[in-house]
Formats: sequence, C-alpha cells, structure tokens
Amino acid sequence: MNALDIIYVFDTSSFIELKKFSEYSDILVSLWSNLEHLAMKGRLISPKKVLEDLIPDLEKPGTKNDELVAWAKNHNTLFQDEEDLDFLKALAEITNKYKQTWVDIDSEKNQSDPYVVALAVSRKKKQRETLIESEIVVVTEESQDFNRLKIPKVCNDFGIRCVNLHQFFKEEGWKF
Repeated sequence: MNALDIIYVFDTSSFIELKKFSEYSDILVSLWSNLEHLAMKGRLISPKKVLEDLIPDLEKPGTKNDELVAWAKNHNTLFQDEEDLDFLKALAEITNKYKQTWVDIDSEKNQSDPYVVALAVSRKKKQRETLIESEIVVVTEESQDFNRLKIPKVCNDFGIRCVNLHQFFKEEGWKF
C-alpha cells in the first residue's frame, strides 16, 4: 500500500506536538503546505472534538489564541462532524467497552480520544463497503501503556494501526 492509499486520523496530542514546529514556520514551510495538501485531499482528518480540545479557554487569564489554533480554525474542513450513523455506532461501542477505564467524565480536558478511534473505525467500515482501498491510520503521540488505557491499545483492539508524527513523516516521505 502506498502513501496515497492512507487516510490519517489525527489525535490532539499530534497537533500539540506540531505546535512545537510552529515557531519555525518560516523555515519549515513545506511541513505546513504538506499538511494543508493532505487536508484538502481528505487524507488528513480529525473529529471536531479534537478542535474543541485545541481551542484554549479564552476566559482564563494568560491564555491566548496561538498559531496552531489559528491554523486549525483556518483548516476546519479537516475536522469531521460526528453525526454520521456509523460514527455514532462506533463511538457507542467504544464507550461501552471502555466506559469506566478510559475517559474521565469529570474532566473538561482530553475528551477526544474515543472520538478519534470512532472516526477511524467508522471510516474503516465505510472503506470496506466501497471499492476504494484505503488504510485508515491514527496519528497519536500516545504510546502503549500497560498501566493505563490509551489510544494505541484501543486502536489495536479494533484493528486500526497507530503511528506517531515521526512515523507519519517517514511514511509520507517528508524531509525538512
């Protein structure tokens, strides 16, 4: 399978990692144009819940709207609505299976993890129903942790491959 066959579902953690590169946006121009190109082709997607995680609470003192949030808002078409029936079924299955061990319902932060996996699972199901062969890959900076449930474990349970940004760059053949 070549890079053209892969649709990447980005987790909040990978966008936050990209933020480290934003201060070098004048040098790493191809990084941002490559990301824009993937987003325009529909090969870089993320649930809207990730965008909600990225947008800082502007009411908090000292919080400002940074470059990453501005970039995300300018490329908001990559953030997918979560109203599709296949998506809702996948989200229900995931939340039921891991309801007490994954997401802290009392926390306001980092609620997007089940949405990331549900988007990947629902896209994978749609791919099977069409003649289009694409691999769905989750991009996350989380790693397997035997003491805590994280995206890679849940993805593995649903047959979804996970990579981090470094692996994503390599798969796409990007060098900066």
